[in-house]
This record gives sequence, C-alpha cells and structure tokens, in this order.
Amino acid sequence: MRWVLVGLLLFAGSGFLLDVPGSAWHDETPEKQPDNVIGTKPDFAQALERGENHWADVSGLRMKSDPKVPLIADGFVESEPGRYTDNSTKKGGVWKGTKAVVVYISGSMKAERRSAKPDFRVMRTVTDQHGGTPQVDMFSRDGGLPENARVLNPW
Repeated sequence: MRWVLVGLLLFAGSGFLLDVPGSAWHDETPEKQPDNVIGTKPDFAQALERGENHWADVSGLRMKSDPKVPLIADGFVESEPGRYTDNSTKKGGVWKGTKAVVVYISGSMKAERRSAKPDFRVMRTVTDQHGGTPQVDMFSRDGGLPENARVLNPW
C-alpha cells in the first residue's frame, strides 16, 4: 500500500492528500501534518514517514474482491484496527465517534456512521445462511473481508 500512496503523492505533488487536520495519527510529526518531503528516486525513502499518514488500509484484496469491501478508511484506535473512539485527542477519534470515512474497492467513498459506545465500529448489513440480516463489523471476516485480508492501521 505504501507504493500506491507514494504514487498518489507524486501524481498530486502534495502529501496533504494523506492529512486529516486534527488526526492524532499526525501527532508524531513536528508540524502535526505531512511535511511534503518525499525524497528522491528510486525509493523515495522520506515519503510517508511515521505520522504522515492518517489512513488505515486493508491488504490482501484483489480486483475481484466484493466491491462493498473497504480498501482504506480513517485510522483506527492504535491497538485495535476496526475500532474507533469518541476521544478526539486519541488515534481513531478524529470524528469524535460519529463517523468514519471509508473508500471501497469499487472506488466509491462514504462517511459511514459508527456503532454506539463502547465499540464505535463501522457496521454492515449482511445476509446470513438463515436469511437473517445481522449488522456486522465491516472490517471483519463476517463483514466480507477475504480470508487473506489484513486490516492495517497507519504507521
């Protein structure tokens, strides 16, 4: 995923694509935002250093994966990918527990509502083997993630 994001930086000419003002994921940088320094070819080693990216991603997806599966989303609580918090000073709390921006494999993007306390997860309605339609965590196997997919927080 890093190389996809580096490609976006090169295309856009700015690291601010990855910046979400107020995100605690940026707290590790002196300016509390990306510094826009990407380094030089061929490895662009200074691109996306710790604290410059707010976005979590799902690795292990394929173009044929369910288009309703998330590709990237707002960064989660640090120790628990898939969960957010209502504390805006903590990682995973940028929208104070009310929503999460999610970009899907289909290319669509939506500000999704989160579940209530204590979990603050983004839920998805699925149809189970009995015809029921439970709400499940969209960042889980039950939510449609393939077996080899991994949900990764920003770095």
